[in-house]
Amino acid sequence: MSRPIAQWHFATAHPGERARESQVDKFFSSDALVDRGNAVVREGTQNTLDAATTAEVEVRIRIGQWSQRELSERRPRYFIGLDKHVDAVGEKLSEAPARDTPFRFLAFEDFGTAGLRGDPTQWWIDDGGESNPFFNFFRAEGISDKDHGRRGRHGVGKSVFERASRVRAMFGLTRRADDREMLMGTCVLRSHRIASTPYVPDGWYGVQSDTESRLVMPVETDVTLLSNFRSDFGITRRRECGLSIVVPWLSEEVTPDTITEAAIRGYFDPILRGKIR
Repeated sequence: MSRPIAQWHFATAHPGERARESQVDKFFSSDALVDRGNAVVREGTQNTLDAATTAEVEVRIRIGQWSQRELSERRPRYFIGLDKHVDAVGEKLSEAPARDTPFRFLAFEDFGTAGLRGDPTQWWIDDGGESNPFFNFFRAEGISDKDHGRRGRHGVGKSVFERASRVRAMFGLTRRADDREMLMGTCVLRSHRIASTPYVPDGWYGVQSDTESRLVMPVETDVTLLSNFRSDFGITRRRECGLSIVVPWLSEEVTPDTITEAAIRGYFDPILRGKIR
């Protein structure tokens, strides 16, 4: 039997489920975080500082672009199952890219952190259980283990990366102290239909389990795909623990200048004091 390939999965809606639309955009708009370049630097770096395992952390931010030939060659690796859902909500996404739109992306990497610890099979809240950053990052919205002394924004800070994507998607490649390397993606569109089939807003990139739950699991064993991902998106992480986030179809608002300005304005002091480099 052939091995399942990594692709995007959206669940169909069923009678009795609550119809919902994510309110994350409204949260950030009302919180004066309308500048997406600033939001990515601010929230991403705050999360890095909160997850630090060393006295000094490092953040690497890169904006890249693929040629149309590269996009055509690489699209099957990362976007199978996503395009039709983006097309279905195209008029609801003000920045939905056309087929000939240049493919820009952002890579945000942290070093000096533990990566996304926790059981990747957890799919629902575990009251009283151990902290699970993997669950909180990929499978939860508005849920956080952070106490009031930390910098995170109510479990939605990670959503600035989706906001910075013209298709509201992001990938995360994490390496942990247990030497597990995992790649997964998440996307929040709008409630939509394809033909007559209704779908919920949330999508995940990964390999769907063959169990009854059909849970989408991160890519771990496909070493070729993991290697291609690092190469295609210019990921610099090798065996260091931490998290590398990739924002595909990056908004035109996010530029090298906005990233640089946000880093200087927001983290001038900790950079000078050697807490961040």
